[in-house]
Amino acid sequence: MELSFQRIDLKYVIPIFTGALLSMFISVFICVHYGFFPAELIAANEKEKEVEDLSLLFSANEIIPDPVLLYYRDPEFKDWVIEFFRGFCSNPEVVHAILYYSNEFDISPALTFALSWEESRFNPYAINRQNRNGSIDRGLFQLNNRTFPQLADTAFYNANINARHGIEHLRYCIDTGGTEISALAIYNAGAGRVTSTGTPYVTLNYISRILENRRKIESRFHTRLIREEESRLSEKSQDSAFGGLFNR
Repeated sequence: MELSFQRIDLKYVIPIFTGALLSMFISVFICVHYGFFPAELIAANEKEKEVEDLSLLFSANEIIPDPVLLYYRDPEFKDWVIEFFRGFCSNPEVVHAILYYSNEFDISPALTFALSWEESRFNPYAINRQNRNGSIDRGLFQLNNRTFPQLADTAFYNANINARHGIEHLRYCIDTGGTEISALAIYNAGAGRVTSTGTPYVTLNYISRILENRRKIESRFHTRLIREEESRLSEKSQDSAFGGLFNR
Protein backbone atom coordinates (compact mmCIF):
# COMPACT_ATOMS: atom_id res chain seq x y z
CA MET A 1 0.00 0.00 0.00
CA GLU A 2 1.35 3.41 -0.84
CA LEU A 3 0.96 6.09 1.75
CA SER A 4 0.72 9.73 0.82
CA PHE A 5 1.06 12.79 3.01
CA GLN A 6 -0.54 16.07 2.29
CA ARG A 7 1.07 19.34 3.15
CA ILE A 8 -0.37 20.84 6.34
CA ASP A 9 -1.24 24.49 6.14
CA LEU A 10 -0.06 26.33 9.32
CA LYS A 11 -2.85 28.85 9.07
CA TYR A 12 -5.23 26.06 10.12
CA VAL A 13 -2.98 24.42 12.72
CA ILE A 14 -2.17 27.51 14.81
CA PRO A 15 -5.79 28.45 15.62
CA ILE A 16 -6.57 24.83 16.53
CA PHE A 17 -3.53 24.57 18.80
CA THR A 18 -4.31 27.93 20.44
CA GLY A 19 -7.90 26.94 21.02
CA ALA A 20 -6.91 23.63 22.62
CA LEU A 21 -4.43 25.33 24.93
CA LEU A 22 -7.00 27.93 25.99
CA SER A 23 -9.56 25.18 26.68
CA MET A 24 -7.05 23.38 28.88
CA PHE A 25 -6.45 26.50 31.02
CA ILE A 26 -10.19 27.15 31.32
CA SER A 27 -10.78 23.54 32.41
CA VAL A 28 -8.11 23.76 35.09
CA PHE A 29 -9.57 27.05 36.38
CA ILE A 30 -13.09 25.59 36.58
CA CYS A 31 -11.89 22.49 38.40
CA VAL A 32 -10.00 24.51 40.98
CA HIS A 33 -12.66 27.18 41.43
CA TYR A 34 -15.58 24.81 41.84
CA GLY A 35 -13.78 22.18 43.87
CA PHE A 36 -13.51 19.29 41.40
CA PHE A 37 -10.10 18.71 42.96
CA PRO A 38 -8.67 20.35 46.11
CA ALA A 39 -7.14 23.72 45.41
CA GLU A 40 -5.14 23.48 48.61
CA LEU A 41 -3.00 20.75 47.09
CA ILE A 42 -1.39 23.39 44.94
CA ALA A 43 0.15 25.04 48.00
CA ALA A 44 0.58 21.91 50.14
CA ASN A 45 4.31 22.24 50.50
CA GLU A 46 4.05 25.89 51.56
CA LYS A 47 1.41 25.07 54.17
CA GLU A 48 3.45 22.20 55.55
CA LYS A 49 6.37 24.56 55.97
CA GLU A 50 4.13 27.09 57.78
CA VAL A 51 2.87 24.41 60.17
CA GLU A 52 6.41 23.29 60.88
CA ASP A 53 7.46 26.87 61.55
CA LEU A 54 4.51 27.50 63.89
CA SER A 55 5.14 24.26 65.76
CA LEU A 56 8.48 25.69 66.77
CA LEU A 57 6.71 28.63 68.43
CA PHE A 58 3.79 26.93 70.15
CA SER A 59 3.38 23.74 72.13
CA ALA A 60 0.13 21.79 72.15
CA ASN A 61 0.10 21.80 75.96
CA GLU A 62 1.34 25.35 76.39
CA ILE A 63 -0.69 27.41 78.88
CA ILE A 64 -0.79 31.13 78.19
CA PRO A 65 -0.50 33.06 81.51
CA ASP A 66 -3.36 35.35 82.44
CA PRO A 67 -2.21 38.97 81.87
CA VAL A 68 -4.00 40.31 84.96
CA LEU A 69 -2.27 37.74 87.15
CA LEU A 70 1.07 38.52 85.54
CA TYR A 71 0.80 42.18 86.55
CA TYR A 72 -0.53 41.30 90.00
CA ARG A 73 2.55 39.14 90.52
CA ASP A 74 4.83 41.97 89.41
CA PRO A 75 5.92 43.95 92.52
CA GLU A 76 6.00 47.16 90.49
CA PHE A 77 2.36 46.80 89.42
CA LYS A 78 0.75 44.86 92.28
CA ASP A 79 -0.57 47.95 94.09
CA TRP A 80 -1.83 49.36 90.80
CA VAL A 81 -3.78 46.15 90.09
CA ILE A 82 -5.30 46.28 93.58
CA GLU A 83 -6.40 49.88 93.02
CA PHE A 84 -7.83 48.96 89.64
CA PHE A 85 -10.15 46.38 91.22
CA ARG A 86 -11.04 48.84 93.96
CA GLY A 87 -12.83 50.62 91.13
CA PHE A 88 -15.24 47.67 90.96
CA CYS A 89 -15.44 46.86 94.65
CA SER A 90 -15.06 49.45 97.40
CA ASN A 91 -14.43 46.86 100.11
CA PRO A 92 -10.63 46.46 100.39
CA GLU A 93 -10.92 43.18 102.33
CA VAL A 94 -12.97 41.65 99.51
CA VAL A 95 -10.58 42.92 96.82
CA HIS A 96 -7.50 41.57 98.61
CA ALA A 97 -9.14 38.21 99.31
CA ILE A 98 -10.30 37.62 95.72
CA LEU A 99 -6.96 38.68 94.24
CA TYR A 100 -4.95 36.63 96.73
CA TYR A 101 -6.82 33.38 96.10
CA SER A 102 -7.12 33.97 92.36
CA ASN A 103 -3.34 34.02 92.36
CA GLU A 104 -3.17 31.04 94.76
CA PHE A 105 -5.35 28.85 92.53
CA ASP A 106 -4.15 30.34 89.24
CA ILE A 107 -7.48 31.67 87.96
CA SER A 108 -8.01 34.93 86.12
CA PRO A 109 -9.09 37.68 88.56
CA ALA A 110 -11.35 39.03 85.83
CA LEU A 111 -13.27 35.75 86.00
CA THR A 112 -13.37 35.50 89.80
CA PHE A 113 -14.52 39.09 90.22
CA ALA A 114 -17.19 38.59 87.54
CA LEU A 115 -18.33 35.42 89.31
CA SER A 116 -18.48 37.08 92.74
CA TRP A 117 -20.44 40.00 91.31
CA GLU A 118 -22.96 37.62 89.74
CA GLU A 119 -23.27 35.59 92.94
CA SER A 120 -23.43 38.30 95.59
CA ARG A 121 -22.67 41.76 94.16
CA PHE A 122 -19.52 41.60 96.37
CA ASN A 123 -21.68 41.44 99.49
CA PRO A 124 -20.03 39.19 102.14
CA TYR A 125 -23.38 38.87 103.93
CA ALA A 126 -25.50 37.91 100.91
CA ILE A 127 -27.81 34.96 101.56
CA ASN A 128 -30.11 32.90 99.36
CA ARG A 129 -32.79 30.64 100.86
CA GLN A 130 -34.68 29.99 97.60
CA ASN A 131 -33.09 26.64 96.67
CA ARG A 132 -35.61 23.88 95.97
CA ASN A 133 -33.77 21.39 98.15
CA GLY A 134 -33.88 23.68 101.17
CA SER A 135 -30.14 24.35 101.21
CA ILE A 136 -28.73 27.84 101.79
CA ASP A 137 -26.16 29.84 99.78
CA ARG A 138 -24.10 32.38 101.70
CA GLY A 139 -21.42 35.02 101.27
CA LEU A 140 -19.27 36.38 98.45
CA PHE A 141 -19.32 33.24 96.32
CA GLN A 142 -22.67 31.96 97.64
CA LEU A 143 -21.23 28.80 99.16
CA ASN A 144 -23.86 26.16 99.70
CA ASN A 145 -24.14 24.68 103.18
CA ARG A 146 -24.54 21.16 101.78
CA THR A 147 -21.46 21.49 99.54
CA PHE A 148 -19.43 22.89 102.46
CA PRO A 149 -20.84 21.14 105.55
CA GLN A 150 -17.55 21.57 107.41
CA LEU A 151 -17.93 25.37 107.58
CA ALA A 152 -19.53 27.02 110.60
CA ASP A 153 -22.37 29.40 109.86
CA THR A 154 -20.26 32.44 110.74
CA ALA A 155 -17.41 31.29 108.45
CA PHE A 156 -19.62 31.69 105.37
CA TYR A 157 -19.76 35.43 106.04
CA ASN A 158 -16.02 35.85 106.44
CA ALA A 159 -14.79 37.39 103.18
CA ASN A 160 -11.39 35.71 103.32
CA ILE A 161 -12.72 32.23 104.17
CA ASN A 162 -15.53 32.47 101.62
CA ALA A 163 -13.18 33.64 98.85
CA ARG A 164 -10.72 30.85 99.59
CA HIS A 165 -13.34 28.09 99.43
CA GLY A 166 -15.24 29.67 96.54
CA ILE A 167 -12.20 30.10 94.32
CA GLU A 168 -10.80 26.71 95.30
CA HIS A 169 -14.15 25.18 94.32
CA LEU A 170 -14.03 27.04 91.00
CA ARG A 171 -10.56 25.57 90.42
CA TYR A 172 -12.04 22.11 91.06
CA CYS A 173 -14.84 22.86 88.57
CA ILE A 174 -12.32 23.97 85.93
CA ASP A 175 -10.25 20.83 86.40
CA THR A 176 -13.38 18.67 86.28
CA GLY A 177 -15.09 20.35 83.34
CA GLY A 178 -11.97 21.06 81.31
CA THR A 179 -13.04 24.56 80.28
CA GLU A 180 -14.10 27.70 82.10
CA ILE A 181 -17.57 27.55 80.51
CA SER A 182 -18.12 23.99 81.73
CA ALA A 183 -16.72 25.03 85.11
CA LEU A 184 -19.27 27.82 85.48
CA ALA A 185 -22.06 25.40 84.55
CA ILE A 186 -20.87 22.97 87.24
CA TYR A 187 -20.43 25.77 89.78
CA ASN A 188 -24.02 26.91 89.27
CA ALA A 189 -25.95 23.72 88.55
CA GLY A 190 -23.71 20.99 89.97
CA ALA A 191 -21.67 18.35 88.19
CA GLY A 192 -24.33 15.67 88.56
CA ARG A 193 -27.09 17.70 86.97
CA VAL A 194 -24.91 18.98 84.12
CA THR A 195 -23.68 15.46 83.36
CA SER A 196 -27.06 13.72 83.59
CA THR A 197 -29.54 16.21 82.13
CA GLY A 198 -27.38 18.90 80.54
CA THR A 199 -26.94 22.55 81.42
CA PRO A 200 -30.23 24.26 82.40
CA TYR A 201 -31.33 27.29 80.38
CA VAL A 202 -31.12 29.54 83.43
CA THR A 203 -27.50 28.45 83.89
CA LEU A 204 -26.68 29.31 80.29
CA ASN A 205 -27.89 32.87 80.94
CA TYR A 206 -25.87 32.90 84.16
CA ILE A 207 -22.72 31.92 82.24
CA SER A 208 -23.38 34.51 79.55
CA ARG A 209 -23.62 37.34 82.08
CA ILE A 210 -20.42 36.31 83.84
CA LEU A 211 -18.44 36.04 80.61
CA GLU A 212 -19.72 39.41 79.43
CA ASN A 213 -18.70 41.07 82.69
CA ARG A 214 -15.34 39.35 82.52
CA ARG A 215 -14.87 40.76 79.01
CA LYS A 216 -15.69 44.25 80.28
CA ILE A 217 -13.22 43.95 83.15
CA GLU A 218 -10.43 42.75 80.86
CA SER A 219 -11.16 45.46 78.32
CA ARG A 220 -11.02 48.20 80.96
CA PHE A 221 -7.90 46.65 82.47
CA HIS A 222 -6.04 46.73 79.16
CA THR A 223 -7.12 50.32 78.47
CA ARG A 224 -6.05 51.54 81.91
CA LEU A 225 -2.83 49.54 81.75
CA ILE A 226 -1.76 51.20 78.52
CA ARG A 227 -2.29 54.61 80.11
CA GLU A 228 -0.39 53.58 83.24
CA GLU A 229 2.57 52.23 81.31
CA GLU A 230 2.68 55.33 79.13
CA SER A 231 2.59 57.52 82.23
CA ARG A 232 5.42 55.58 83.89
CA LEU A 233 7.49 55.67 80.72
CA SER A 234 6.98 59.42 80.47
CA GLU A 235 8.07 59.89 84.08
CA LYS A 236 11.20 57.82 83.52
CA SER A 237 12.02 59.84 80.40
CA GLN A 238 11.66 63.09 82.32
CA ASP A 239 13.80 61.79 85.19
CA SER A 240 16.47 60.75 82.73
CA ALA A 241 16.38 64.16 81.07
CA PHE A 242 16.73 66.01 84.38
CA GLY A 243 19.46 63.64 85.48
CA GLY A 244 21.37 64.38 82.31
CA LEU A 245 21.16 68.13 82.93
CA PHE A 246 22.54 67.89 86.46
CA ASN A 247 25.34 65.56 85.40
CA ARG A 248 26.73 68.03 82.88
